[in-house]
Amino acid sequence: MLDVHAPHEAVHTWKGFFIHIANIFIGLLIAIALEQTVEFFHHHHEVAETRVALHEEMQKKQLDIDLARAFAGLPPETGNASF
Repeated sequence: MLDVHAPHEAVHTWKGFFIHIANIFIGLLIAIALEQTVEFFHHHHEVAETRVALHEEMQKKQLDIDLARAFAGLPPETGNASF
């Protein structure tokens, strides 16, 4: 959580005011950039896990299909994409 503190001294000039606003703005940009970086790597990790899980599921389904065809006395399918 962010803690917002009042300036240590009173802002008496426009220059001081704009410096104070610039400091706040830069701090917010840094915080947003860090948050987006964490989200990017989290999303990348989730995509990798999902791809692995889908690959494993496709292999299991193909095995089930092959076993069902063998049980029915049918030849294995040809031309399947390799998983």
